[in-house]
Amino acid sequence: MLDEFNRGNAAAVLGDVLALLDKDKRGNTFVDLSYSDLKVSVPEEFAAHGHTTVSPRFTLPPNLWIAAAMNSSDRSVAPLDAALRRRFSIIEMPPDYESLSAHLKADPTADLGLPLEEWTVGAVGHLAVQLLRTLNDRIDAVLGQDFRLGQSNFWHVTGPTTEAMLQSLAAAWDRRVTQTLRLSLQDNDDLLSAILVAGSADQAPTNPRNRAAWWKAPHPSLGSHGNARLHFSELGELNGADIHSELLRLSNN
Repeated sequence: MLDEFNRGNAAAVLGDVLALLDKDKRGNTFVDLSYSDLKVSVPEEFAAHGHTTVSPRFTLPPNLWIAAAMNSSDRSVAPLDAALRRRFSIIEMPPDYESLSAHLKADPTADLGLPLEEWTVGAVGHLAVQLLRTLNDRIDAVLGQDFRLGQSNFWHVTGPTTEAMLQSLAAAWDRRVTQTLRLSLQDNDDLLSAILVAGSADQAPTNPRNRAAWWKAPHPSLGSHGNARLHFSELGELNGADIHSELLRLSNN
């Protein structure tokens, strides 16, 4: 298993092994190892056919499977080259809402329109799943599928009571979701505002502190040099009713 496959130059890391990945070359095509004249040895427990000296010729067996994981939204590294890509079958792993729902013991029949006093822990779990699904719908429309957030962002949401579960969900939003999006969209307040349903720069909410994200107008003394910028609130610092209201708003299409 190769994790973070695209964090380095994968073709250079694999080297000559790249030519041996094809099915028709397994077991019958060999490459000469570098420094084979050094006669490298291994312990007895790793002996092959009774030999502890590493063979100077190398091949890949037909029964070897190589699985690799990569983050398609990571733009800090070069994409995999065509020669490497064609030797792998690529399987997309989208956000798994069903797994998240089961893990959080969400109640998919819960009526999220009921007053908070009538909510259960299962209803909060359902809200978490709905929140991630709706958020990803907006991310998909604004940035594309590669930037959708996975279920791990809400995987550790927990709590013995409705209030505790809501606080945990708010903390996950503050520490995982908001920070990830801010890192992905540095200095692009307009796109971030669209994803977080913060309106436009000329819209000032009545109570901005109760919003996950809100626009703050520049001080008049800055004149033409000032621009409205997007600011963020810590939902975890709000009371239960305000957390409930804002997370519901964010979960609506």
